[in-house]
Amino acid sequence: MTLTEKFSSYAALKQGEKLQKWEYEPAELGRQDIEIEVTHNGLCHTDIHMRDNEWNVSTFPLVAGHEVVGKVTKIGEDVTSLKIGDRVGFGWIRNSCRTCDACLRGEENVFS
Repeated sequence: MTLTEKFSSYAALKQGEKLQKWEYEPAELGRQDIEIEVTHNGLCHTDIHMRDNEWNVSTFPLVAGHEVVGKVTKIGEDVTSLKIGDRVGFGWIRNSCRTCDACLRGEENVFS
């Protein structure tokens, strides 16, 4: 499947750069993924740390922002708890490995 839809965002293309308009093609929606039309997006000092790669975990281009609220526009085949049109929100940690020391201590927000 070839994706033609582009997403528009603001991103730092390199470490320490100012945010600028940037478009990209999203990855194909996975079976357990959802797509969200973002209506609200938090920006805070955490985003500056990430833009400047102060924790040595950033990858670029970096789309700043987290703590997102929006509405579900697409759902993967295995998603059963949400439907298109639902209002959702999520924090800046999208996933965790659940196997490192930090995750096993219940601190999945801590980079190992």
